[in-house]
Amino acid sequence: MLDSSWSCADLIFLILEIKVTSYGLLTVGGVVSLAFGSMMLMDSSSPELRVSLSVVLPVVVGLAGIGIFLARLGIAAQRRQPVTGADGMIGEIGEALTSIEPGGSGRVTTHGEIWRAKSSEPIAAGARVRVTGIEGLMLTVEKE
Repeated sequence: MLDSSWSCADLIFLILEIKVTSYGLLTVGGVVSLAFGSMMLMDSSSPELRVSLSVVLPVVVGLAGIGIFLARLGIAAQRRQPVTGADGMIGEIGEALTSIEPGGSGRVTTHGEIWRAKSSEPIAAGARVRVTGIEGLMLTVEKE
């Protein structure tokens, strides 16, 4: 009876990891629970329930490896620079379609789109510009 409760705890922890934001703690709990539950089965009084270490070890190590691999993918995704939205526009290179005077506005093309833009320095039409900020639908640009 105790042995089956350990295997249920493994599955519950691992399934909850999908739905609950636990930053991997439920996966660690599931792997530890699997390891301890399997150790109980190694010393079982019934020969039919005994599990060999050569079966348990690859399963536990494999599950831990998958958890570590998925955690690394998640961390790498969090560290990447944004590529969409307003944050993805900052630093983009574009071209001035019209001249832009300080305090005035003009048009630039960047990211495959035409935007209104303002600048604190004069920019000639056709000059390369870099996006330094965005306010609503108005970009702030500087000469590249």
